[in-house]
Amino acid sequence: MDLNIKNAAFIPVITALVQIFKMLGVSKKLCPFMSLVFGLILGILLEDSGEIKKGILNGIVLGTSASGLYSSTKVAYEIGKKKTD
Repeated sequence: MDLNIKNAAFIPVITALVQIFKMLGVSKKLCPFMSLVFGLILGILLEDSGEIKKGILNGIVLGTSASGLYSSTKVAYEIGKKKTD
């Protein structure tokens, strides 16, 4: 799996999975860690060349990107909410 735009589609999937777990009662403090774990799992499972190191690196990129997407979306939502109040 080369990290490209096709694989970047999994970033919102990871974010959605973390959100589901958060709604089920998992602590918010664990969200970045869960993003990383989901990213690692997907990175390793989607690695088609058999290079586990490459899958781990891609998984770290996916997980941290998903965590950043979640954080930036949350901040943007809070800013928008303050402007409408």
